[in-house]
Amino acid sequence: MEKIEVSQPISMILDGTNYSLWSQRIKSFLIGRKLWRIVTGDNPKPEKDVMETQAKFLDRLDDWDSKNHQIITWFCNTSTPSIHIQFIDFETMTKEIWDFLALRYKTSGLAQYYQLFTTLNSLKQEVGQSINEFLALIQPIWNQLQQAEISKDHLHLIQVLMALRPEYESVRAALLHRDPLPSLDAAVKEILFEETRLGLVNSAPSSEVALATTQSWPKSASHHCKNCRKMGHSFVNCPTIECRYCHERGHIVQSCPNKRSRPKSTPKSASVSNTGSSVAAAVSDWPPPSPMFNMSDLEAIIKQVIPTQPTALSVTSGNQWFFDSGCCNHMTPNLSLLSNSSPSLHSLRIQTANGSSMSVTH
Repeated sequence: MEKIEVSQPISMILDGTNYSLWSQRIKSFLIGRKLWRIVTGDNPKPEKDVMETQAKFLDRLDDWDSKNHQIITWFCNTSTPSIHIQFIDFETMTKEIWDFLALRYKTSGLAQYYQLFTTLNSLKQEVGQSINEFLALIQPIWNQLQQAEISKDHLHLIQVLMALRPEYESVRAALLHRDPLPSLDAAVKEILFEETRLGLVNSAPSSEVALATTQSWPKSASHHCKNCRKMGHSFVNCPTIECRYCHERGHIVQSCPNKRSRPKSTPKSASVSNTGSSVAAAVSDWPPPSPMFNMSDLEAIIKQVIPTQPTALSVTSGNQWFFDSGCCNHMTPNLSLLSNSSPSLHSLRIQTANGSSMSVTH
């Protein structure tokens, strides 16, 4: 058990993104072992004194060399292979390796804050992980953010940069490593310039949907899809978009091949009972189609469908009723409600539910 603890002093593995936490933990361990001064260079490789015997010097050198290589072993055992394979470029000096890791992976300023916020937002409690174990991962990040003392202006800038699309990666990286740190207003100006340079401001996806019914988009590599953010196709034929009608991918509902096109103006047929129980009015889509027959033809049709038994839609009686044959057939006892009326050419009478009859005059 002791051997395992010495070979891997800390549980965290350096992968390049967690250098800040890794360096804190490995430093604390080395201080506890009284080996930190070798890493900082305050305890350098010994040299032979003038009055020192060769045997005594070799003993001191072996002791220092043993500690130095033990630290290098710990560095290797607490880092990924892709990182510790780079240690062979150095002359087995702990300080050189430590300085290399700090230069390569240590972040500062806005880049460090951005990395901490990104790491914090990506952390999720794993299956089987206790709350205490999960909080142990978050607490060090909270501590670093508290020590950073980031201003509200830079905090807002980080939130903006985290929300940007991948197309803005170049300007995002440039802003994160800027020294001195840019203000929010200065950074937004650069982001707006990049947006204009890349031509990312086009018509909204809703406009493309509206145009999809009137024109076909040419298959050009210059198209930029607003759905998947890729080039080579448009929004209306994006391979990842799902039709809300047939739930297949590759098209939108306006261009769905499985959707039957509805006739522009096909009136629903009126149903007439043979027993004379009801007379249904003919209803058509709006706007109403132009009449396909004149008034005399309409009155002839009405004579055929009006039953001989009392089946009128009204349950009240009046002296005169006026029949409107415009967009929808209905009856009214008030002529002033009709915007355009003409006298009936034939004598028509209708019967109400109480058995009385009335004449149709217009």
